[in-house]
Amino acid sequence: MINNRNGFTSAAFVTVLVTAFIIFSAIDDSIQQFRYMVIILASVGCFGTVFYLVVIQEKKLTSECK
Repeated sequence: MINNRNGFTSAAFVTVLVTAFIIFSAIDDSIQQFRYMVIILASVGCFGTVFYLVVIQEKKLTSECK
């Protein structure tokens, strides 16, 4: 499970950096850059969270303790 979390964290860092590079090179206005970054990354983050919750089956800690 920790490998999955680390993988998703690394993917999130790479996604933010690639998105920032594309947006900063394509758009000149800093306010528009910020707006597009927030919209894109919040959408990707919500999708990634839902994907993780639906697809990744974590072990139930209460049943493992008994």
